[in-house]
Amino acid sequence: MFYKGFANNEYYHIYNRGVDKRSIFLDDRERVRFMTRMSDYSQDRVTVVAHCLMDNHYHLLLQQNSDSGVSKFMQRLGNSYTKYFNRKNDRCGRLFESKYKSRHVYYEAYLVHLIRYIHMNPLKSLGGDIDQLISYKWSDCKKYIGEKGVLSNLFDDVTYRSFLLAGIHWNQHLMLSGSFKSDVELFRVV
Repeated sequence: MFYKGFANNEYYHIYNRGVDKRSIFLDDRERVRFMTRMSDYSQDRVTVVAHCLMDNHYHLLLQQNSDSGVSKFMQRLGNSYTKYFNRKNDRCGRLFESKYKSRHVYYEAYLVHLIRYIHMNPLKSLGGDIDQLISYKWSDCKKYIGEKGVLSNLFDDVTYRSFLLAGIHWNQHLMLSGSFKSDVELFRVV
């Protein structure tokens, strides 16, 4: 069933960044607050399949569980976090560049590559170290390695780690060859 462009049981890549590409997380307390609110507001509305918080943006992969679930979840998360951030940092006004951006995830292959893309977000800031990438505490990458995660029917621990490494190597190849045009390139099957 569709509601305002979102369908129940479907997956959506949701992302946003700070106004003027400014930081939206200035310290770990703010990241913890955002993640706590994600958990609080998801309830029966959405399942958070994957997430990654960076200094100036975030990526969420959500599955809508009830009518208007994504919309209500994102409204509550965005509003409450902006109020908290503004009050804590003695500022006013918009925190995020826009409401939020969303992309419908139509195919399982896209879903799998999108999860990898979300998990690979901090790679550059971590110096390309896969062990640091896996243990990055503002992502749920580690839940896909060492535990029975969402992709456990497709990957075991070693295979998902190899899948991440293949994405890293493909990304490096594109960057070195000058072929990298956009993040869409990361979704090519390797």
